[in-house]
Amino acid sequence: MTNHRKSKIIKPQFQFRMFGIMLLIILFLWISTLIFIYSFTIREISQIHGDEEIIMNFLNKFSIYIIISLVVVIFLTTLINIHLSHRIAGPIYRIENILRELKKRVIPEVFHVRSNDDPEFILIAELLNDHLKDFKDFYNSSKNLTLILDRIVADDVVDKTEMELMKRELFKFEHILDTFKFKEEDEALE
Repeated sequence: MTNHRKSKIIKPQFQFRMFGIMLLIILFLWISTLIFIYSFTIREISQIHGDEEIIMNFLNKFSIYIIISLVVVIFLTTLINIHLSHRIAGPIYRIENILRELKKRVIPEVFHVRSNDDPEFILIAELLNDHLKDFKDFYNSSKNLTLILDRIVADDVVDKTEMELMKRELFKFEHILDTFKFKEEDEALE
């Protein structure tokens, strides 16, 4: 797995899609504003009678300034988008890694959030960490039950303390299972 800690482009597909959307919105606003300014300027200049060469020179300079402002807008949009999309893509990348680990049947320790992550990701991290803790408790309880049952089978005699241990572990196991609810297919589609 590559280290994405220093890289600003963590999830290229997501970040470039976000950049495209942001750029289109900003360009639309920029072009709308320029059309308004350009039409207003042309209307005002058309009322001036006299030296057309001065007017054409002004329009040429105005066009150059428009092109320069377009380059500046695209450059600033790129910088802002890289920063903002990185703040979103980083936590998404870490959440995906935890889900990949769970799919491999590996329960990670804990999902870490940075202090500068958005509050929404902090809430998701708390929820994910609660579920990871439930998985660990479920696993530990299951493991303890197996150990107790192995001892009972190996002893060939059931001891009262072993039965109490097993009863306690079964209670924990049941308690963990009771916290889960399986959705019916109809509920899941809603």
